[in-house]
Amino acid sequence: MNRKWIKGEQIKDPMVAVSLILSGAVIFERHKPQNAGWTQNWSIARIRGSTLRGGLFFALPAEIQEKGQAA
Repeated sequence: MNRKWIKGEQIKDPMVAVSLILSGAVIFERHKPQNAGWTQNWSIARIRGSTLRGGLFFALPAEIQEKGQAA
């Protein structure tokens, strides 16, 4: 199965999460990648709570992993 995104490091600062969301970046909520169309509708309280509970992660393009495995 080809994936566009892989789960990266945990986002530990709610301000970083807000910045990523406002820039239109994809982030992972637990195991699922969420695009800006969804995340820009989240409340600040939800973003803060999810971040503090450890539920938000950076999303990395899957191409990075594929290049690493080819080497």
